[in-house]
Amino acid sequence: MWKQVLVKIGFFLFELGAQVLIQVIFGKENRERFELLVRELAADSELTTKQKYNRAKKFLDEVKEDVPDTLKNMAIEAVVAKVTDKADKALKKIK
Repeated sequence: MWKQVLVKIGFFLFELGAQVLIQVIFGKENRERFELLVRELAADSELTTKQKYNRAKKFLDEVKEDVPDTLKNMAIEAVVAKVTDKADKALKKIK
């Protein structure tokens, strides 16, 4: 039981930290625009996963070029997990 609680707290803190990092690096307005873009890409069934990733990466490149790719990849994964509820699906598998 404690393991489940600790895992849920860990996921929550990671998601919160990622959102704060995204907001600090890219700005609040760009974070909101990025979340909207990811929602639109998630709803588009004609694009491949690679194409969706490339469009998200292109958006982040246009917003800030000097940010390392590692942080951009983390931002993409965090927003995708938030938008598509992948974190909830992962937590259900741990139970």
